[in-house]
Amino acid sequence: MRRHLQTSVRMLSLLNNSQLFQKSFFMNLLRAVQTSGISQKADLFSCAKLNGRSLVRVSGRDAKDLLQGLTTNDIELLTDEHRALYTMFLNNQGRILYDVICYWHDPGYCDKDCYILECDTETSKSLEKHLKMYRLRKKVDIALYDEAETWAMYNSKTTEVKPDLVDKKSIVVLDPRISGFASRLLLHQSENISELFTNCNIVDESDYRRRRYLWGVSEGVTDMPVGDSFPLESNLAFMNGVSFSKGCYLGQELTARTHYTGVIRKRLMPVDIASSTSILIDNGVSVKNEDGKNTGKLRSHIGNNGLALLRVSLSQNKKLIVNDKEGNDIEMTARIPEWWPNKENLLIQ
Repeated sequence: MRRHLQTSVRMLSLLNNSQLFQKSFFMNLLRAVQTSGISQKADLFSCAKLNGRSLVRVSGRDAKDLLQGLTTNDIELLTDEHRALYTMFLNNQGRILYDVICYWHDPGYCDKDCYILECDTETSKSLEKHLKMYRLRKKVDIALYDEAETWAMYNSKTTEVKPDLVDKKSIVVLDPRISGFASRLLLHQSENISELFTNCNIVDESDYRRRRYLWGVSEGVTDMPVGDSFPLESNLAFMNGVSFSKGCYLGQELTARTHYTGVIRKRLMPVDIASSTSILIDNGVSVKNEDGKNTGKLRSHIGNNGLALLRVSLSQNKKLIVNDKEGNDIEMTARIPEWWPNKENLLIQ
């Protein structure tokens, strides 16, 4: 904007009150206003309150040791500069129990080691019970945490939110799963999102869910049914959710063996459903490709976007078929997200 105004001033000194000056001045002024408006619009963030996510607080002298022995990621990575990581809790067979984002909370508010686990609301009480079962004699306090709520923040330009949260109880971090996907906010009940972020446009949670499906990001029990999903098939390694160099944890053996063999034939993938009308498809319905081969299962969808657990080599460059609730054949296609590494190797597994 400043550049266009400076141009207008220079023309004023040269042309004085001529018609040419008047025309050029107003053209530059209009362009400056339009450019300013575009910039403001680009900086506007979509902010979605995630009612489907709940929080569990784990605190105490042995809190880190407890989490380190139960989760797939390395809790030691959490610091002042790196305040959140993605991780999972597995059962003895290496299947997913809970997918969580683990936040390191400022000890100034806890007076001891303190972690906030963000999980699916349907499994929050189960996660609390799971932690207490393995606590044994460790000095750890475990309880549901209702003093904050989870928000996702994003726009088309950037996902990094840089508010001034000095002396605030809320926590904002970049989503630790995928670079560029979103920012995560734990909004404390004593604070207001509109006061913390003046560029926040409140949207429905379904908008965030649609964004997840477009990106191919799984989250919660609908996308990863408890006890019926494997972590690497759910792209845990791609989403920075596992450490293969930390010590032992529950469910490690199968996860590590699968990783080192290098063969993961099925993966959760984003799918685009080809339908111009509103469609209803049951979660878990079978998917076949155009050759009639069983390819996988549709995990969930919203409108024309969804996630499906598919055999990668059988789903690429082929039409996929699912049946809606009325038994009609619905076509869809599967995509390999841009953030997946080694795309060429995935196609031949």
